Amino acid sequence: MDFYVDSNNNSVPAPKYLRKSERKLKSAQRKVSRRKKGSKRRQKAIKQLAKKHRKVAGTRKDFHHKTANELLSKYNIITV
Repeated sequence: MDFYVDSNNNSVPAPKYLRKSERKLKSAQRKVSRRKKGSKRRQKAIKQLAKKHRKVAGTRKDFHHKTANELLSKYNIITV
């Protein structure tokens, strides 16, 4: 599946950041579920899980910004 295809039929494949980091997210989620509710260790595990989710979101955002910047520098008119 392509992220986008331009007028010259150049395509950019859609990155799979979530799929690549699924193993790390899975282990972090497992750590959270094993901790006792309300404990300090559970709070730490939740923070670690959130950090991993933020990393995935940040890499997606970075890809979108870099791709948009590349398109803006390459073309004069962009239509959707």
